[in-house]
Amino acid sequence: MTALPPLPPARRKSLAPRDPGRRNDILRRGVLDALNRSGRYRVVVNARVPVSSAARTAVRRSGGRYLAASLPAEGAGETVVVDLVVDAAGRWAGAFAFAGRGAVSSLARRKIEDDLRAAELLLRSHLAATLDVAVDTVTVGIIDHAADPEACDDITIAAAEIEDSFGIVFPVLESFGLSGG
Repeated sequence: MTALPPLPPARRKSLAPRDPGRRNDILRRGVLDALNRSGRYRVVVNARVPVSSAARTAVRRSGGRYLAASLPAEGAGETVVVDLVVDAAGRWAGAFAFAGRGAVSSLARRKIEDDLRAAELLLRSHLAATLDVAVDTVTVGIIDHAADPEACDDITIAAAEIEDSFGIVFPVLESFGLSGG
């Protein structure tokens, strides 16, 4: 009589992956899908927003803080890739990146913040020229699955704040160990 091969090890069941990059991808897909399904927002994934040297200089001089300004999109020599969310009825648009702590280094995160701030300065004129959308308010943000809502700066949106920030139901929060707002 031959012996049967051993059984494979028991599968671990985890609600959320341990890899921060994977969690980042799941959050990004979930947020953008929820925004699309809401019917309120138009979502443009991996949109290229122009950035000029004047915008880079302004961000550098401000130390990466918010600038209440808008620059023309002409003369932009480079682009930044973001996920655009547009609420045409509310005349609002936002450019977002998904960069959870652990998914990117602190140096990479700082570059993302600077890219978003520079794109924020040209976003209004870029949307008017390319998508024929007039917006009054433009915001940018980094959606971070690991951020503490109590300790977020002005550019970081914690996963627990997504429902309040966009006014949508976001069911994926449970997979991140959070409860919806």
